[in-house]
This record gives sequence, C-alpha cells and structure tokens, in this order.
Amino acid sequence: MSYQKNEAGQKFMVLAVNTTNGQPFTGDAANITAQISKDFGSFASLTDTNPTELDSTNAAGVYVFDLAQAETNGDVLTIMPSSSTANVQIDMLNIYTTSVTGYTPEQIADQVWDESASGHNVGGSFGKFVRQMKEGLIVEEASVDDSSATTTSFITTLPKSVDDFYNDDTLVFISGDLIGQSRIIDDYDGGDLRVTFDEPLTAAPADTDEFILLAGHNHSATQISSIVWDAQTSNHAIPGSTGAAVASAASEVSVLLPASGTVPERSLGETIRIFNQEQIVIAVAVFDLNKNPVDLTGRSLWFGAWDRGRDKIIETTPTGTATGFTVTIPKTNGSGSNNTWVVRDGSGTGEVILTGPLEILKRPTEG
Repeated sequence: MSYQKNEAGQKFMVLAVNTTNGQPFTGDAANITAQISKDFGSFASLTDTNPTELDSTNAAGVYVFDLAQAETNGDVLTIMPSSSTANVQIDMLNIYTTSVTGYTPEQIADQVWDESASGHNVGGSFGKFVRQMKEGLIVEEASVDDSSATTTSFITTLPKSVDDFYNDDTLVFISGDLIGQSRIIDDYDGGDLRVTFDEPLTAAPADTDEFILLAGHNHSATQISSIVWDAQTSNHAIPGSTGAAVASAASEVSVLLPASGTVPERSLGETIRIFNQEQIVIAVAVFDLNKNPVDLTGRSLWFGAWDRGRDKIIETTPTGTATGFTVTIPKTNGSGSNNTWVVRDGSGTGEVILTGPLEILKRPTEG
C-alpha cells in the first residue's frame, strides 16, 4: 500500500500472534495500543488508542488502526504496536510516504503535460510513444517574424538556415486570425528564414502568429500543374485513357484529300465539305507534330457523323493505311454546317483519332 505524506484518511493493519502456539490471536482489540515516530524522532501514543478487529473469522488476528493527518507528516513513519495480553506479539512497522502535499490535481496534471518530451526515451513507455507521435506528425513549431508579411511570403523563426529545407512541407497556423488555415511551402529561403507560397492566404498573418509544419512531402498547385503538362505523351498511351485521348488529339494533324465524287472546296484542313445526296470517298493523311505519317494499317476504325436531315448518326468503317485512312461517306439528306465528324478506335477503347466539322452543302441544282 502507498502512503501519502500529511494526508488524512489513511489506515494501517497489524497481526497479533499468540507466541505459545503461533496462531493469530483474536478478541484483543481493547488491549492493543501503538506508539509512532516520525522521521526517527521521539515516539508518541497513536491518536487511535485501540484498533478495530477486521474479521475474527476470515482475518483472525488482524487489527486496523486509523492514522491522523498530522501523524503522516513525515517521510518515514515507525510504528511500535503492542498488547498488554501475555504471550501476544505484534511486529514493528516502517512506513515510507510519498509527498503530494500542496498540489491540486490540476497542478499535478500541468506538471505532467508540461514535462519536456525529450527526456522520455524509455522503450515501450507512454512518454516515448507520445514523443514519437509528435515528431512523426509535426516537423517544427515556429512563428511569423515579419511585420510586413504578405499573403504569399513572410519571414519566420524557423531554425534551419539551409535553402529549400522546408520546401513541400505544409504550414498550418495555430494562432491568430488565420488559425487552422494551411498552405504548402513552395520555396524556403534559409538566408532570412522566409517561406513563400504559390497559393495566397486569405489574409496576411500578423507578426508573432504561431504555426506548425506537418511532416510529409506535398506538392503545390504550381508543381502539380507543371508535372501534368510536362508529362511525356509517350508515357500515357493506355487505350481509352484520358492521357491517350489528349496525346492523340494533341499530336496528330490531318490533310483531307478527295478520292472520288464531286468535291466542293475541300481545302479547309479537317473540315469535310460534301454535297447533299452524294456518296464520296475521302482519303485522310494523318501526321504527328514531327510531320511523320501515322500508320493506321490494320487498326479497327469507326467513322460517325450526324445527318441532321434524317436525325441520325451516319456510321461507316474507314480503312487504315500506312499514312492515315480512307473513308466512304454515305449519301446524306439535308444540309447544314453545325455538324461534326469523328474517327475513333473501333476495338472497344473508343480512343478518338481525329475529329472535325462537317458541312453538308446544297447541290447547285437545288433551290
């Protein structure tokens, strides 16, 4: 049992033994007294003159004394119990107290939580566990040191003087008007301990506003956009993916050449211009941005265009060639210029190979 120094409400127990037979001795409470010494000083009679027998049946010979608060005001309590009954022996006790006197529970809690984390490194201890959690989540604690701070840059009290040391860390304000707001550090100047963001804060922080840096490697909006737009098209060629579609649309140009049929001014790049009620064959030469022909030989292709007159999609199957493809466009019924044609992969991926405007013109003989 742990005893507290200078605290009321504490007890101690003794065992009375009959020396003639070695058995616990019951019914002797009125004959038992005790003397107490604090820190090896003089003995004095215990305030509790006689103990209470605990349980003569289940705890034979066990007696309980109460300790007054003043009697516990020592680091070492020496207690000499005795019985006036012949042949009854009770052993001496030494009690060592612990001191919490003068501290409220709140003060004790404050001392626990304000203890330096660096001093707790015992493996398996809660102190080390809490310290490791903090160090794994929070890189630094610092504050703004700049009365001229802006929404995108300010001087700090961060400890490192190495350029770019805190780049890509997330800064989170923990005091001031921006509490809870965070930004990714785009650049860190170790010379004047300045952080810079590419995404502005909603307001400039005040001098001495506190913040933390969260552990982890993050990318700013500028970095992400640069990574996306600087990606090699050759690395994104999975059929049906957005990357493949964008790469295809961005890297291929076409030249339309008439193969058969009456041709009304087909020198408009990717615009197909046909007469109403005319079936024609168009040869499309496809080139990449390096002016190299794109070989579509053996590719499963699909051609579609909207016939407004019949309110339906005209579908047909182009033929891939070593330099592009040819397509036979069926007769249309009606005229108009707000139409679109598209050639895509017909194998199921749906990858768009080329697309462009479709103009259906009235024949010269039509009114």
